[in-house]
Amino acid sequence: MTAAARETGRPVPEFPGESGERQTCEGGIQVWLEAPGVMRVKLPELAEVAGRHAAAAADLVRTLSKGQTFPLLLDLTRVKSVSRQARSVYGHPTVVSAYALLGDGPVDRVLAHYFLGDSPEGLPAKFFESEADALHWLGTVCDEP
Repeated sequence: MTAAARETGRPVPEFPGESGERQTCEGGIQVWLEAPGVMRVKLPELAEVAGRHAAAAADLVRTLSKGQTFPLLLDLTRVKSVSRQARSVYGHPTVVSAYALLGDGPVDRVLAHYFLGDSPEGLPAKFFESEADALHWLGTVCDEP
């Protein structure tokens, strides 16, 4: 517990922008920063994510990061489609140290395949069907020298 948490009796975020409070941007995409310093992006179920939606989410990620780099968990569970322009936005992160894609079936796996194919070289990225496994992997890969 931090000194500020002891003083107020409430947990105080350790990372800039870390509140765990979800913010919703264009296209219904939710973005938030949570302990232990993982940026989260949740695409709406059955959404058709366009480039402008991805750009709005990327802007919010940059705002919440306040110049720091974070691992990112992108939840694309049951998304209907993600345009090539949207994948391009997500494929060029500026404040992301690694990203895990989360889905729960074959359609999500196919979408993830396209994301991973567009991923910049040297940026760790992987698909998971388990949120716990994805978060564990992000913690492991971001702790490596």
